[in-house]
Amino acid sequence: MTRGKLGVRVLGLAAVLLGAQVALAYYSPALGRFLNRDPLEEDIGGLNLYRYVGNAPINAVDPMGGCERKPECKCCCCCIEDLKIENIASPSQMFDPRIDPTTGKPVGMVPFFGNSFDAVASLKHIPAPNLTQSADCTFQWWEYTNAPGPGAPQRQWYDAVSLYGRNSPTLDPWFNRTPPCPGAETVRVTDYPGFLLPTSTSGTRVAFFAIRALSAPNCDCANKSKEVCAMQRLTLRDGQPVGQPEFRPVPCQAIKDLKEGPGLPW
Repeated sequence: MTRGKLGVRVLGLAAVLLGAQVALAYYSPALGRFLNRDPLEEDIGGLNLYRYVGNAPINAVDPMGGCERKPECKCCCCCIEDLKIENIASPSQMFDPRIDPTTGKPVGMVPFFGNSFDAVASLKHIPAPNLTQSADCTFQWWEYTNAPGPGAPQRQWYDAVSLYGRNSPTLDPWFNRTPPCPGAETVRVTDYPGFLLPTSTSGTRVAFFAIRALSAPNCDCANKSKEVCAMQRLTLRDGQPVGQPEFRPVPCQAIKDLKEGPGLPW
């Protein structure tokens, strides 16, 4: 098999040129692999040093054995490795470092009641020379509550990413990042308390969070997706918090089909 401009052909250990390029890799049917190491795999420390164009020779060619070195064909697939919840905190009043788009300054001290927590995604970006552009992972954030914030529906799952937008300060670390190609990264999305204390409200607010990260489609990833879920319970009496808010991770399967409203759409 040759790395030619027009295609490839296998004739035992012989290489037939189908273009003007000199053959850089020879295929051995007896061994079931190329005899030459792929320089791209050498560069990234790949596990299979004899792999050619990501094992997709029908969809791609790599005439000089180094497509990844050319900016115009440096493409990667994003794989989700892990997703977890960390740094659960429950201040009744806290400093919110997010930038207020109307003032350009940090939000500052806010009388929000609830829990802050981090959703932490571990991602790996692997070379994909068969792609014409890199394929990123997908991030989903769904919520369900009996007392929603402005614009959010009550007692049904809603897509917080679509509702609050890609430029939301909470979602900014995910959507406004530059993934390495190839390489690994950790993305930390911090959710700050968003329940503003009313002046005369009494009752209990229950909220469920379902967070999911999906690997790019049609990529050679170990995990297609990872998800984490959590439950929050806040109690008020005459606009004042009663005790500490409750926040704990829960199995996603346990909350996918809540009795009220439609089920979680995944």
